[in-house]
Amino acid sequence: TPIAGLSALRHEYEAQGLRRADLHPNPIEQFRAWFAAALAADIRDVNAMSLATATPDGKPSVRIVLLKGVDSHGFSFFTNYESDKGRQLEANPFAALCFYWTKLERQIRISGPVEKASREDSAAYFIAAGGEAGALPPQSFEEAGLGARGGRLGVDPQHAAGEAGQHARPQ
Repeated sequence: TPIAGLSALRHEYEAQGLRRADLHPNPIEQFRAWFAAALAADIRDVNAMSLATATPDGKPSVRIVLLKGVDSHGFSFFTNYESDKGRQLEANPFAALCFYWTKLERQIRISGPVEKASREDSAAYFIAAGGEAGALPPQSFEEAGLGARGGRLGVDPQHAAGEAGQHARPQ
């Protein structure tokens, strides 16, 4: 049976506006401020984000992953090299992230190139996640994100300003 009335499902977002003049010039710092607000609002799974990848021929794929780190180079998550997303990122090293925090009426979009993390960073994550030292098989995990080194996607502060729809798109 078709779902009736979908076009009538519309919520007016009135909690906050977004003005370029209010944004931090550094997109990472702006994200940190928004993330702190989301933490303070006690949002469940605040670090959950959509990750969009594509095959070399452009077939898109999206799934939810967990943000595992943010630094001056960008955003980090870990995945198995042999997963669909691992293979897609190997073949087409570009991705997009999207955070959506309904309670804050906030969406944050981020896109750019993706790089693998160092073996040391991957091993540290594996151990922190409950693995044993020395038990990490070669090429078992990768870190991807938004930045220039260490498995992150480059974020250009000139492209950090959000749009009226309450999202920032560092590219």
